[in-house]
Amino acid sequence: MGPDGQGRAFRAEGGLGMNWLGLLLLGAGLFAVAGAALDWDWFMNHPKARLFVNLFGRAGARVFYILLGLFLAAMGSGVMLGLLELQNR
Repeated sequence: MGPDGQGRAFRAEGGLGMNWLGLLLLGAGLFAVAGAALDWDWFMNHPKARLFVNLFGRAGARVFYILLGLFLAAMGSGVMLGLLELQNR
């Protein structure tokens, strides 16, 4: 049961009930896609990205980050549009 007593989470009034977490996921996903697609050196040389570069090579890491970014963007869009609901526990 959600906080409104009707089995769903609260939504902001107006619009499509945009959720800030959805916006954050969408932004992070688009950032990851841009960093990989545009082959930003500072993005791919980051210590946390180096693991995937070492595992898959630079081209493989770029594909990984594009797929990860698309997944995050899709999840964020789903949350923002109300297609996916987040549950508070």
